[in-house]
Amino acid sequence: MKNKSLLEFKASPAEYIEINARAESKNLLVRMVDEYWNTIPVYTISRCPFCNKIHEEPVDTYTLRNWIPEARSGRDVFREELDVRRHCQHMVIVQSFINFNGIRPEESATELSDGHFEFPAEVPHVIGFLLENDMETAAVMHSLPICRIENGEFVPRYSLYTITYYAANLFHVALLGGKLMHYREEEVGRRKLVHPMHEGDQDDWWNLWKWVEQDLLWWLEPDQPGSVLQHGSYEEFPYKEIKGRRFPYWSMVPYSVEELRTMKEES
Repeated sequence: MKNKSLLEFKASPAEYIEINARAESKNLLVRMVDEYWNTIPVYTISRCPFCNKIHEEPVDTYTLRNWIPEARSGRDVFREELDVRRHCQHMVIVQSFINFNGIRPEESATELSDGHFEFPAEVPHVIGFLLENDMETAAVMHSLPICRIENGEFVPRYSLYTITYYAANLFHVALLGGKLMHYREEEVGRRKLVHPMHEGDQDDWWNLWKWVEQDLLWWLEPDQPGSVLQHGSYEEFPYKEIKGRRFPYWSMVPYSVEELRTMKEES
């Protein structure tokens, strides 16, 4: 698992559990501005290939409990309730993927407390039409571990992958935003997560080697606190052959990863 050295902890597991217990829901929790957000570390998510400015925001890497991926519009990685992200004007959108690494998330006060199992795909893919055009664009990939509480300790178990898109021309930023809105309305039923709808659709979206070799997919050097931006050949790319589910989980029941994969294969 990459980037474990980048994890920060501003609360103990006991303190985190206590804060969660005082909130009636994950929605109410994130509105507890001082108590909750002061415990959430600010992480570097990306760096602009055009102006070199860092994109950073608070991300709850303690547990899965407060993630609501379906509610995200792509303006930030974790939650949109507070305008706490910092990035340059070249940014178009940021995608998030959560890979369970074959581990079953538990129904507990700090994982699936409300019985929902709505997460993005495990395997990262690009949004091809944001890169394959006549505009000057690029995407930057990064990852962070997400922990779970085991025996009173935060233990990294899951992997958060992000892909952030940029356009050099600010007019193109707005133009690509309009393309995204059209795709959501026409292709994915107004869902905010952007993904291919069916197996076989846009297969090259998952072929990350193609986008790396075309110098359209860059990455932050793993385990480097200085957020060093890298690009080059696929041999140097640190995120080859990530395993898992290619499509989002929309189930309301916390099935195991393998159960959900089996259901997909049988459908």
